[in-house]
Amino acid sequence: SGWLERRVSDESYWVKISSCIRDSKVCAKMGREINGIPETADMFYSRKLSPIESGCCKPPTDCGLIYLNETTWTPGTGIVGGDPDCTRWSNVQELLCYACDSCKAGVLAS
Repeated sequence: SGWLERRVSDESYWVKISSCIRDSKVCAKMGREINGIPETADMFYSRKLSPIESGCCKPPTDCGLIYLNETTWTPGTGIVGGDPDCTRWSNVQELLCYACDSCKAGVLAS
């Protein structure tokens, strides 16, 4: 809706919205283990993530980062995309991609 779009694009509202997402622990709840072993990258990539999980909890795919676990990624050897979200991504669990445009898009798509 237009109302939500205006709130998401307003930085003062976004701080509150992203704080709610962070406090909900949606990203922390993404962790999966099979027999005590964290899931592999292939297993992670085959999962159907919600728009918020995809936009807020992991870096955009075109950033070229390599999966370590659901919310920790390492720089790859490939070309890093020109997406500004690539520089906004952080492995710091309180930051992740909460400041990313992809996170805002995930909220709007939910």
